[in-house]
Amino acid sequence: MNKFNIDTFLSEKNYDEEICELFKSFNVVDSLYKRNKDSLILKIENEKILPLEIVRELAAYFKAFGFSHVRLYFNVKDDELSHKEINTIVQGFKDSYHAFNNALVVRNDNGFTLSYIDDDAYEKDREFIDDLKLFFYDLGYRKPIEMELKHIDEEPEIEVRKPLEVVSSNDSKPSFNSDNNSDCKPKFNNYKRKTVEYKPVIIDDLDDVAYNVKLSAQIFKIDERTTRTGIIIQMIYLKDTTNACIAKMMEGKRFSKDDLKNNKEGKWCTVYGNYRFNTFSNDYEFEVDAIEYIDDPNPLVDDEEEKRIELHAHTKLSEMDGVSSPTDLVKAAYKYGHKAVAITDHLDLQGFHEAFLTYKGIKKGADKDTFDFKLLYGCEMNMVYPELRIVYNSNDDLLLDQEYVVFDLETTGLSTRYDHIIEFGAVLMYKGQVKEERDFFVKPPFKLSETIKNLTNISDSDVENARTFEECKDEILDFIKGRVLVAHNASFDYGFLNAELDRLGLPKLENPVIDTLDLSRSLFKTRRAFRLGKIAKQYGVPYDEEVAHRANYDAEVLAGVFNLMLKDLTKANVKTLNQLKAYQGEDAFVKSRAFHTTVLCKNKAGLKSLFKLVSISNTDQLAVFGKANSKDSSSDFIAEPRIFKQTLDEYRKDLLIGSACLNGEVFEMASTRSKEELAKAISFYDYIEVQPLENYSYLYRDRESFTKERLKDYLRDIITEARRQNKIVVATGDVHYIKKEEKILRDVYISAQAIGGAHHPLYLFDKEKRAKQVSPDQHFRNTKEMLDCFAWLEDEKLIRELVIENPLKISEMCENITPFSDELRPPRVLDAIKKAKECHIVEEPFVHTDEVISADDYLTRLVYYQAEVLYGKDYDQFIVDRIKKELDAIIGNGYGVIYYTCHLMVKRSNDDGYIVGSRGSVGSSLVATLSGITEVNPLPPHYVCPKCHHFEWIKDAASGYDVEDKTCPECGEIMKGNGQNIPFETFMGFNGDKVPDIDLNFSGDYQPRAHLFTREIFGKDNVFRAGTISTVADKTAFGYVSGYCEEKGITNMSRAQKDRLASGCAGVKRTTGQHAGGIVVLPDTMEIEDVTPIQYPANDKEAPWKSTHFEYHDYSDNILKFDILGHVDPTAMRLFENVSGIDVKTIPMNDARVLSLFSSSKELNIINPNYHEETGACGLPEFGTLNTRNTIEETRPKVFSDLVQISGLSHGTDVWRGNAQELIHQGIALRDVIGCRDDIMGTLMSYNLEPLTSFTLMEKVRKGKGLTPEEEKLMEEHNVPRWYIESCKKIKYMFPKAHAVAYCIMAVRVAWFKVYYPEYYYVSYFTLRCDAYELETMLKDADSIYARMKELQAKMNSRENPISKKEKDIFNTIEVCYEMVSRGYRLINIDLYKSLATEFRVNPDNNHEIIPPFTIIDGLGANVAISIVEAREKMPFLSKEDLSDRTQLSNTLIKKLDDLHVLDDLDDSNQVSLF
Repeated sequence: MNKFNIDTFLSEKNYDEEICELFKSFNVVDSLYKRNKDSLILKIENEKILPLEIVRELAAYFKAFGFSHVRLYFNVKDDELSHKEINTIVQGFKDSYHAFNNALVVRNDNGFTLSYIDDDAYEKDREFIDDLKLFFYDLGYRKPIEMELKHIDEEPEIEVRKPLEVVSSNDSKPSFNSDNNSDCKPKFNNYKRKTVEYKPVIIDDLDDVAYNVKLSAQIFKIDERTTRTGIIIQMIYLKDTTNACIAKMMEGKRFSKDDLKNNKEGKWCTVYGNYRFNTFSNDYEFEVDAIEYIDDPNPLVDDEEEKRIELHAHTKLSEMDGVSSPTDLVKAAYKYGHKAVAITDHLDLQGFHEAFLTYKGIKKGADKDTFDFKLLYGCEMNMVYPELRIVYNSNDDLLLDQEYVVFDLETTGLSTRYDHIIEFGAVLMYKGQVKEERDFFVKPPFKLSETIKNLTNISDSDVENARTFEECKDEILDFIKGRVLVAHNASFDYGFLNAELDRLGLPKLENPVIDTLDLSRSLFKTRRAFRLGKIAKQYGVPYDEEVAHRANYDAEVLAGVFNLMLKDLTKANVKTLNQLKAYQGEDAFVKSRAFHTTVLCKNKAGLKSLFKLVSISNTDQLAVFGKANSKDSSSDFIAEPRIFKQTLDEYRKDLLIGSACLNGEVFEMASTRSKEELAKAISFYDYIEVQPLENYSYLYRDRESFTKERLKDYLRDIITEARRQNKIVVATGDVHYIKKEEKILRDVYISAQAIGGAHHPLYLFDKEKRAKQVSPDQHFRNTKEMLDCFAWLEDEKLIRELVIENPLKISEMCENITPFSDELRPPRVLDAIKKAKECHIVEEPFVHTDEVISADDYLTRLVYYQAEVLYGKDYDQFIVDRIKKELDAIIGNGYGVIYYTCHLMVKRSNDDGYIVGSRGSVGSSLVATLSGITEVNPLPPHYVCPKCHHFEWIKDAASGYDVEDKTCPECGEIMKGNGQNIPFETFMGFNGDKVPDIDLNFSGDYQPRAHLFTREIFGKDNVFRAGTISTVADKTAFGYVSGYCEEKGITNMSRAQKDRLASGCAGVKRTTGQHAGGIVVLPDTMEIEDVTPIQYPANDKEAPWKSTHFEYHDYSDNILKFDILGHVDPTAMRLFENVSGIDVKTIPMNDARVLSLFSSSKELNIINPNYHEETGACGLPEFGTLNTRNTIEETRPKVFSDLVQISGLSHGTDVWRGNAQELIHQGIALRDVIGCRDDIMGTLMSYNLEPLTSFTLMEKVRKGKGLTPEEEKLMEEHNVPRWYIESCKKIKYMFPKAHAVAYCIMAVRVAWFKVYYPEYYYVSYFTLRCDAYELETMLKDADSIYARMKELQAKMNSRENPISKKEKDIFNTIEVCYEMVSRGYRLINIDLYKSLATEFRVNPDNNHEIIPPFTIIDGLGANVAISIVEAREKMPFLSKEDLSDRTQLSNTLIKKLDDLHVLDDLDDSNQVSLF
């Protein structure tokens, strides 16, 4: 080994020069072989310590010679290591020993120290310190390694170091706001830290350890955790204009809890401290000594006296493109001092509402006398021509009789005005045969660009001796004379020929022309790519990409393609040129190229017109390209809203139509077509947009379509022609983000794929170009920036006109519009009895009358009738007053039709055999109870006799369901308790003027029918699904950022920077959808576009419903929404009734055996001695989750109101943990803690606080707004206990009591079956409440099932092998199965003749056995299962072959059934052997 040659090792590893340099003095000076351990020890000398990874590779190299163990022992001359290198080695040690996870490495001149704040971690790691020292020693590190333990409340000893020598690239100094931050000056602890000089840095400078530095940044995220000792640790994510980092602040002497509370997302601050590596997080962190809150050091400023107005701006609602919120846009314009700003998102108006609310907020806080700012509402739409242009100059000539000149041109560029033909290639074709060919170069008036040379393989030498076009025009004209021209993208080739002729003063061609590009679009409706090569491949015509883009070759290929096209046209009975021109369907526009067009509203009528246009573009003129193929969006369609040019023209009266960006028609004409075509295009628009040269950089920098100087020519032509036509020319920014540094956020989206794999328009498919791509700067420019952008025009007057004066003219042409009103327009039902009967609702007291009454009158009569049915004629005055109060509020505010409609829907569902559950606060309304909308009775607890109507109030009970049944003293009938004591105010506000939000839980099976029922009531054209907007989630955004890094080859982006980019990318619109149950109802006096545009959900044109373009909260003040939701509980009730014949509404709520399940498992009659569950709540709705079961084990509920409390506690935020849980441990009774929001009002009133005050405090607490000192004092003055006040202050969100009661009613019904009919309970549970099954486990005994549960539980607690979603679902299923088996019931195998298709069932031969359905098999769907049931009903199966033939079972599924021994009684085939 002394003669070991390091060069051999280095050459094998192929290290780069930098690594090889480290081995310059490498020398193996000694070796020792220990035979008993087959161990080799090498002593090595080297100049410096080698990286750990290299040392390990070197050891592996020696080990490969056949040694079991190799130890390398280094002596080095220079053992200096950086902080980062030390951390890397410590991390390498951690990977092997799992130690030092909680240690902070503190490097010093004499070595390094491992610093701890956790006693346990310190003690644990002490046993490994010698191993660590040896680990470093072997590497050649001889400096001391120490350990130290510090307590949280101790300040570390100050390291006196020279500050990091970094010069900040941020010249602007932070401005300190003395008004807002007077209590937030830098806070230093009382020791010599005050004397330390902190060096200013920017985050991008922090690439290694830095001491005594300060940086100014914005907080964009805060992670907070509390240690076991109650200490709060905050990880603050900071960003400046350059990068992002994580800062750490800890509660202690340096920072109090209140100090930490001052940190808020969005705040700007200057932090002082040290930037060091944390081995626990394996990342760098900024350890904060002090923090100071400041104003934004880089505010938006526009110093020009006369300011511009931005008329073209996008927000996050521009799908997968804009990255700033509407709020950001409006605030930025106002901060700039601009008089207006237009919001013009791509294809939608969904940013309007947020922008409008922001505008209202600005206006409210501004000086009314000086406020001069308005919001312009618009949209950038995709304008198309409705028809393909397959034939130019058509006639009735027969296609098969024509001579065709199939031709192709090569040119110097794309512009017919500035570029020239350089090659003409053509084929004369007649009757399918090539008769003659032409191919020659044409000399252009200037040299060819490198782009054209590379594209066409034509060089300057090829054309320099060629004829000019003038010299060869006669040959071309003679060749094409009297013949039909054929070209692929004929508008280009035909246009160039005409342009060349026009330059010579010759007339334009009049030949008929067939464009095979548009013809292929008509022939192949499902294709999305129509390049010549793609169509040639479609027809099987050879096409060589290496030879392509030469005129002669492309003409020859096209001739072959066109010949086959003619055969297809003959089959389609297309005979003449005129017939060919018309050979396109109504959806031809789907294949047309769309041009961007900006539309602004001039007034309120224009707003409705814009709404109409958006509705049309999202419905009748929606271009659907196909269904998305991505796994996460399989229900979405790849589609694009489009608008016909003539449709735009029809609605333009109150609109302003602008020419938009580089994707607009005007720029296309300017850059590719003739002067006449440009003039015609410009004539359509009200104003013409030109944008900074940078906005077009994609074309001249990335695609190299033309030069920057040529771009200036195009823009000059646009400006000149537009001014000649007296059009208003405006400079717009096509804004996609506010600040320059946000550009990278849009770059992430340029790299990301949209639904269906679609790419951003700026995406480059060339990987090398993509990695280097620099996207256009499209931030919100101030006036000076925009003036500078047009300095190339060299005409100051013109520049000011474009940038300042003309945008102001456009703004002045637009009124200050209020797009959303606060006037509620409920639907009308003028003949309520007739409408009910039309809907097959015939009920008392309306059976024998056809009187014409309103919905309000119908509701009133129904409520009073039902009150008499329930409580008798002379019912208690309290009830009389309650009904009157509610009806006055409901009808007085126009909400009667809501109750009427909900009553009809619930009645219809009940009549069809499906119970309906209520949710939300509707159970707070007695009118809702009496009209049958909810089962929850909000009156105080009471008895009422069902026979003689004797009535008694119940004292000292929280719920009428808490008390035992009682014998009526009047007639001896059994009276049951009822009433939950819920105030009406919690539903419709203290004054009864809040729009009632009635959420109804229909059976999931019945929900579609309930939705359609609203059409019966209001008419198909007046009901719509409430639309939703799906935005990019945080995790998805992080994935996009990671993808961006991969695309750009970025390997060193910090986690903080990725989080920063992900937070900026989150919330961008991704697609649309529809509310799960929201149905919007329009009054018959309105059009839907009076409120919102409409669209198809997920762009599905086959959807049975159209949805609203805006989300409901945008227009909730205008029209009503009914929440018709699907839920499993009503479906379960239907199943129980079907299998048992028991009316679930008769199940008592006070059954002691049933209620005991929530505190004991006794009533389960467990026979398994190893079953240790404390309660019977497993599998019960609302109470079966692990957290809620833990809660009931701590509280042991006894009565129904206890369950309601627990439901409230489990659904609220900060209501149970750290709040009620602690109070109960302190001895406060469950019934006294705050569980549901409504109880606060009742409790405070019981302490004699005024009802309005009690209501107001309840509203504040339930919304997490806490209490003011004045409110606390008021409560104390009324003797409200201090613990109650403190509890109120902790709450963030509270559950409505009516909702909790409704859920508990369902839970008790399910529990009743669990006690009295276990077999039906388990059938219901396994059929309806399981998301995954594991049949092999479910068929086993209790011990085996429990073993599988323990296995899954271990994975739940494992970081190395985490549990999957499916496994969690399986655990939930087998946990209930374990309980079932422990009670003496069991699941048996699938039975070919007894199993149902989709539902579990009780074995008719043994009610302790449950038979699973066929669908329990993975991959066996409902239709396949139904086919088995239908086939067996006709006749028994003869064999597996017969089973396969008569059902939809695949061979794979038959094998699965066979493996489960379901088919043991069947032979393989129908043939029977006689021998």
